[in-house]
Amino acid sequence: MQTIDNAIEWIYGLHVGVVGQGHSRHEKPHKPVLLLAVLDLIATGQATPDRILWSQALRQRFTDYFEIVRTQLDQNTPENPFRRLRTDGCLKAVEIVDGRITPLIRDPLVGDFARGTISAALTGGLKRFVLTPAVSPSVITL
Repeated sequence: MQTIDNAIEWIYGLHVGVVGQGHSRHEKPHKPVLLLAVLDLIATGQATPDRILWSQALRQRFTDYFEIVRTQLDQNTPENPFRRLRTDGCLKAVEIVDGRITPLIRDPLVGDFARGTISAALTGGLKRFVLTPAVSPSVITL
């Protein structure tokens, strides 16, 4: 991603999947909402681009945004996009297992909050834009 326009186009291209049929068919909001929650935590100093902890704060921020865009068919599950955003090249989730950092190969659980062993980092050039003051995300009040 060389420009902010590239970054915006990339966000529009996230592999989000669809749910429903007919007039209720829509794209799943989970990946964009989780990405927004991550950017919000970075903007407020609760995370850094290199360390986004799987936490109650992240889950709550996801829920705050998710409740705005969800439909009846959507489930409040930030666990899935936390791990799966790696396929879009923007978030690398890891887990500390036996003292070693390993790629996260499972969806994180609420019970993992207390252990503090699951985190992620921005990848794929997105980090550059959140560290640039002129384009860093603003805090959005809901």
